[in-house]
Order: sequence, then structure tokens, then C-alpha cells
Amino acid sequence: MNPNTTPYQATALDQLLYTIAHTTRILQIDAGQIEALTATPDGCMVFLKGKPWTIHIPQREYSKLFVADRKARSQSLQVTQHLTYDSLWTVWNEDSDDRYRVIVSKKFLHCDCQDWELQAQAFGYLTVGCEHCYAVLARLGFGTLKDFLKSWQSQTSQAQAAGNQQVTVR
Repeated sequence: MNPNTTPYQATALDQLLYTIAHTTRILQIDAGQIEALTATPDGCMVFLKGKPWTIHIPQREYSKLFVADRKARSQSLQVTQHLTYDSLWTVWNEDSDDRYRVIVSKKFLHCDCQDWELQAQAFGYLTVGCEHCYAVLARLGFGTLKDFLKSWQSQTSQAQAAGNQQVTVR
């Protein structure tokens, strides 16, 4: 290592993304095959037991795979909308019997699960998408959080445009 450079300090985002659990699902390998994970400024290095080489996964690619994993896991969840509050949803995992509440607003989705909290700390709450949020988005007919937010922005723009039109009553 160059004595004039400091070692890379993993960020909160790195600590959330680059875990053995996520990496095993992404690479479709057993956790026992991974010797170590190291965050780098541009991604993650995966050191495999008994192998003289490493796998480098760029952050952009890892992030895409991270989201795809959450979307895939969301497909087996049961989603119900609250009868009185249409912005409140309950997401239930039959396998673990865990239930989480998801609140849908015009600017973001909020879930009371730990994954959502960790992502909110790392990404900021406006861009968070846990598997429970993705289950609700799918029920609402959206494939991505970005599409959902665009839809709200479009509806808001249309409402504002309609409100700015002059109407003459005779």
C-alpha cells in the first residue's frame, strides 16, 4: 500500500449493501465459500475460500442486484390495504408470520421493518425500497419506486395545470 494513502473507510451504505447474506444470494453460492468481503470506493471485493482470485462487483451492479433481490423476495408476501386509511398497508410473510406496516405517501413509502430503517440511514428515506415496499408497489401496479414517484409528480402537475385554467361561467 502506498504510505501516502489512507485505507478506504466503509460507509453506512457499504455496511448495508455488502453483507455475506446479500452476496451469497447475488452470487448464488453458499456462505461457507466466502472467506471475506471488503468494501472498496467503487464496489466490493469477494474473497473465496481456497481460490487464488477474487470477485469484484462494482457498486452500481451490486445495487441493481440488491434491488432485484428485494423485488424477488416481495413476490411471496401477502398485501392488504387498511379499510379506513387507504394509505396504510399490511404486508405479511406467511413463512415467518412477520407483519409490517407500509405507509404510502406522495413522496415516499415508509415501512416499520429494520431493513427500511437501515436503508433510510444509508440512502435517505426518499429512495428506500425494502421488500415490503416493493410488495405494495407491485399491488399498486408499479415496478419501481421511481415509476411510482413519477406517477405522483405527473398527477400533481396535471392537477396544478387544471387549477390554473380559467373557467368562464355564463
